[in-house]
Amino acid sequence: MRIKLFSFFKNSNIDMISEKLYITIVEHARQKEFYLNYGVADSSDGRFDMIVVHLFLLFRRLKSDPFRTKELSQAIFDLTFADMDKNLREMGVGDIGVNHRIKGMVKAFYGRVAAYEKGITLNDTYLLEAAVEKNIYRKISPKNSQIKKLTLYIRNEAQNLENQSIDELM
Repeated sequence: MRIKLFSFFKNSNIDMISEKLYITIVEHARQKEFYLNYGVADSSDGRFDMIVVHLFLLFRRLKSDPFRTKELSQAIFDLTFADMDKNLREMGVGDIGVNHRIKGMVKAFYGRVAAYEKGITLNDTYLLEAAVEKNIYRKISPKNSQIKKLTLYIRNEAQNLENQSIDELM
């Protein structure tokens, strides 16, 4: 059982939903397909990037109804970076290093989200492909077909989420 400091101030339903959604995001991000067929690096950076893609997709959908989902979105965001913090500590990174890396991860998260959002909102395949190549494949040389495949996946998943109601997600 997980005990939370000040949990009596929080909506336990939001906590439960955010944990379930975060676990689902991580499960999706760890699908072997991304690493074997899409050419994503099977590394901590590659896994982080795939978590960010899936967070982006979920947050994009949730922001369509901010009145109902603002607290949930914040809970998922907080849970994500608390988990990243925990993982870095388990890998032996010290306090100062963890703080520095988490700040960098948050900055990277916002930059990636803005780039992916622009490509999808403008329905600009070139922009989205460029964002995918720059962010997800930044340390490797993927095939053009892999970039296109991952870009199509992101577009399709954004559309799939648009077709789901907020109630279904929650």
